Amino acid sequence: SALYISSKCLARLIQGPPSDEIGSTWFWTTCLGFLLTGVIDNVYFGGLLKPLPRADGVKEQHASWGAILKFCLPDWPLFLLAFTALTIAAAGQSAIPFLMGKVIDAIALDEDEEKFHQYMFYLIVTAAVTGVFTGLRGSTFTVCGARFSVR
Repeated sequence: SALYISSKCLARLIQGPPSDEIGSTWFWTTCLGFLLTGVIDNVYFGGLLKPLPRADGVKEQHASWGAILKFCLPDWPLFLLAFTALTIAAAGQSAIPFLMGKVIDAIALDEDEEKFHQYMFYLIVTAAVTGVFTGLRGSTFTVCGARFSVR
């Protein structure tokens, strides 16, 4: 995140401040915010400040990625279903604005009622499929998370 913030601030600095006073104020406020966020991120999460130990004296345990994946291994069919649903839902969500543009073009520019009905049908089907797979994705990841928590 510090790399992202630094690159975003650098990009804003390269673009240069806007010419108007309000834009310039926002520009410098944004740069200062990115800079402060980056400094706080590097200082706190970079290891310069250590978190305080727990008051009850219990040492915190940390799991490796391998151990977490080993716990999830019995649910690989559910994860495969969830990631497939995620892919289909994301593709549908990406297609909806395109289809909305086609519907607007068909009615406003072309004035073609048949194209309008065709693109409206595509839009409705895409929205329905996207909704179903979004629900499937969410519920499947919820089940996987619950099963992981039980283990």
